[in-house]
Amino acid sequence: MENLWAIRRRKKMTVSALAAKSGIPADLIRSYERGQRPIPTEHLERFAKALYVDPWDINTLSDSPPPPIRRPAPRRRTAEARRSEPKAKSAKPKPTPTSVK
Repeated sequence: MENLWAIRRRKKMTVSALAAKSGIPADLIRSYERGQRPIPTEHLERFAKALYVDPWDINTLSDSPPPPIRRPAPRRRTAEARRSEPKAKSAKPKPTPTSVK
């Protein structure tokens, strides 16, 4: 058996999409996924159908999902940093020396 949130994520489905597909409100799905209340049999069957799994594949009481991974925002270059970078060379061809007659 697997937690509801784990199956939903594995199937790459949002809570909103699961709510629309199963007919169960998103807030109720979130409370099931946090383990705040057990999932009744009727809802298990609806989730199973929406997620294309068997009802007995879903835990009736989920463990809380792990917290999301926070990645630091990319650092932006300041105007001063851009000024101190070497200039890119242009793609103009160099003139070839001509012979003087």
